[in-house]
Amino acid sequence: MWVNYYSPSWDLGIFTQLMDQYSKLQAPIVDIKGPGYNLLGDHFHPILILLAPVFAVFPSGLTLMLCQTVLFAASAWPLTSLAFERLSTKGAWLLSFAYVFSFGLLNAVTAQFHEIAVAVPLMAFGLVWWMRGRRIGAAVAIGLLVFCKEDLGLTVAMFGAVVWLKDRRDFRWALGFAVWGVMWFLYAVFVFIPMFNTGGGYDYTDNVTLAQTIREGLTTKLGTVGFLALTAGAIGLRSPYILLMLPTLAWRFAGNVEGYWNLSFHYSAVLMPIAVVALVDAAKRRHRNFAPLVAAITAVALLSQTSIHLLWDADRYKVDGGPAVQAASRYGSVGTDLHLLAYLAPKTHVYWTSTLGGVRPDAIALRPDDTHEPVESWAAKNLGGDWRLVYSGGGYEVVARQS
Repeated sequence: MWVNYYSPSWDLGIFTQLMDQYSKLQAPIVDIKGPGYNLLGDHFHPILILLAPVFAVFPSGLTLMLCQTVLFAASAWPLTSLAFERLSTKGAWLLSFAYVFSFGLLNAVTAQFHEIAVAVPLMAFGLVWWMRGRRIGAAVAIGLLVFCKEDLGLTVAMFGAVVWLKDRRDFRWALGFAVWGVMWFLYAVFVFIPMFNTGGGYDYTDNVTLAQTIREGLTTKLGTVGFLALTAGAIGLRSPYILLMLPTLAWRFAGNVEGYWNLSFHYSAVLMPIAVVALVDAAKRRHRNFAPLVAAITAVALLSQTSIHLLWDADRYKVDGGPAVQAASRYGSVGTDLHLLAYLAPKTHVYWTSTLGGVRPDAIALRPDDTHEPVESWAAKNLGGDWRLVYSGGGYEVVARQS
């Protein structure tokens, strides 16, 4: 994906610009979201600063993609080892396959990078350690989820409920998780994010509409729930751990954004470790082969809902953006499209042309096929002033501002 300049969204560009700021010990101003936009006013993900030292050594969007891949791979270790402990050998292999090729992880990889990259291994290690009785390690891992994204505070609180349901003697642990999760959720949504948000609030409350939650996208939502149940081998529905999916599904289904309802992008990645743990927890002797087989068959069946075809059909989406990036990076500020955002972010001050506002960058890098006219004409019409063509090739034109 990286070498072909494949970009399904602006997320990788946003997080690359964020890491560039963090690595330089600067405020997380991400102009791709909008001029002067502080990303701390969008979502609560302070844990990402831990990746800044790696990015400082290897400043590239590819670094973030590789970090996410390593983190996802790390999440497989505790889950597969748990499967081999508690299932048959055949069942463990099937479940390991089902997890690695689950639609949640594969679609997150295709989405390139998001803050859930850190949440997935924390969830995996935390749940497995709790099942093994390693309370302190589990508490640390689960507790750190609140710093990955604001809604995960509710997942941590739900974990408290799961702990109590599993063993009433763990009431103090349960209460601790519940208080910790709710406290950080409320702080993030009502204090921290509004403090940095340009509108002084939380942008995503406008996406929540009760009427639409009830009547719209019902078939899609039920399909998503059904596929998640099958990912847990169906038998996983008997485990209290399956309740950990509810907070994530609640905000996704309560929103009026259709992309939240289905299997696409990164939205289900953090649910995959939950599905595996629920299956292992619920599987009795007679289900130790059957339930993992259901999960594995589901994983194979849902490959059609992922972009795994990019492994052998990547050239169809190839964009020859390298020379354009090299030409544009000579300028102090550049406005460009989704394809080049992550590539230009470590090299210059980059903006997305759809969120420029009143900014007039030093250069514009776009494809005439997208602007439906020469980029010089597009820049003059939309930004004013005179522009000069400095590069043309690979389907791109780079124009520089003259006045």
